Formats: sequence, C-alpha cells, structure tokens
Amino acid sequence: MYWSLKNDFLKSSTDMIRIEADHLREMMNNILYYSDIVTTRNEKHTEAKAKKKRNFLSDKGQRFFRALIIIMLVVTMVTTILLSSYLYISSASSKMLEEAGEYSYQINNWVTEQESIMNMFVNSISANPKMLEDYEGMVKYLDEITRHYPGISATYIANPDFEHGQPMVMNNGWGLPMIMLKKSASGI
Repeated sequence: MYWSLKNDFLKSSTDMIRIEADHLREMMNNILYYSDIVTTRNEKHTEAKAKKKRNFLSDKGQRFFRALIIIMLVVTMVTTILLSSYLYISSASSKMLEEAGEYSYQINNWVTEQESIMNMFVNSISANPKMLEDYEGMVKYLDEITRHYPGISATYIANPDFEHGQPMVMNNGWGLPMIMLKKSASGI
C-alpha cells in the first residue's frame, strides 16, 4: 500500500507537475506572443519614425532643389533680359552713329557743292561787274543758272546800288513791290 500510495502520490505529483508545466508553457507562449506584439509595434513605430524622417529629409531636399532651380531660372532670365537690353541698346546706338555719320557726310557734300556753285557765280560776276547793269541780261543769266541746277528753285541778286531802280533781281523777273521800295527809301 505504501507503494500504491507512493505511486498515487507520484502519479498525482507528476500530473500536477505536467499540468503546471503546461500552464507555465502556456504563460511563456503568452509572454512571447505579447513580446512579439510589443516588438512588432515598436518596429512599426520605429519604421514609421524613420519613414517620416526620410520623407521629411526627402521633402526638405525637394524644397531645396526646387528653390535652387527657381533661383537659377530667375538669374538666367534676368541675365538674359539685361544682356538682350544691352545688345539692343548697343546695336541701336551704333546704327544711329553710323546713320548720323552718313547724313553728316551727305550734308557736308551738299554744303561743299553749294559753296562751289555759289563761288563759281560770285567769281563770274566779280570778273564781269558790268553784267549787273543790264537788268534783262541779269534775269536771263539767273534763269539759266536755275534751269542748269535742279537743286536750285530760285536765284536772285540783291544790291541797293542797282541803277535800274530795283534793289533785287530775280530769275523770274520778280522785284520788290513799290511800297517796300518807298519804305526802304524813307528809312522805315
């Protein structure tokens, strides 16, 4: 009986140990399960933080590069506008100087031509001063000058000492009206 009690006791102890071991195993599994849950949450949380940090850095980098590109475009645009303006003004200025030089050359040539024509006639009259006394001959001479040079529309000679009574001889025969002659004679 002793053996039987001992066997029963051992059997019941073994059963209890087995039950307790199963209970302990179940608790260990629960702890491991909860540990896995906590670890997974921590990993997810850590991963979310890392992802957020990466996104923040990525967004920050994107903002930086966007700003850099915009600044480069603005600088390029301003440089292009300034360069285009400078080149346009420079080109216009040089063209104006070129045209001014051309017109100045043309005007100088015209003045020189007119002076030479006038000097020719002054020399002609200086060589033959008697022609001033012939009114009709002078009108024909002036008319011939006007026809020979198309740039001259009218020619005249003014001299208060003309003997024919008119102080001016014009190529078309026009003279000062008598009223003008009377005013100039009276000193008005």
